[in-house]
Amino acid sequence: HDDTAPLSVSAGQALRSVAEDGAPKALPSAEDFARGDHGLGAVYESAWLVFRMLGERFDDQTIVRFYSDVLSGTDVETALRRAFDLSVHRLTAQWRDYLTKSASTVS
Repeated sequence: HDDTAPLSVSAGQALRSVAEDGAPKALPSAEDFARGDHGLGAVYESAWLVFRMLGERFDDQTIVRFYSDVLSGTDVETALRRAFDLSVHRLTAQWRDYLTKSASTVS
């Protein structure tokens, strides 16, 4: 939220991957984070971009409530609907569009 670095720095790996291969088909999963192989930085960046996108539309309190709900065991689909009136499918589509647009503006 308070990141003042350009996207090419904050999310350069993820956005280069999107520019080269297109947006991922799905949100990052626990398995993506557990891999630990080359490309883990892009996974973290792409997850961060979900929250950056949400932060452009929703206040911090709503985002923290969503995060807290998931952390306390609420499934993501329920927490998304409760906080943002979004399904995982809809969030994923919006995030993919956001990644594609962001990648087109970063060189």
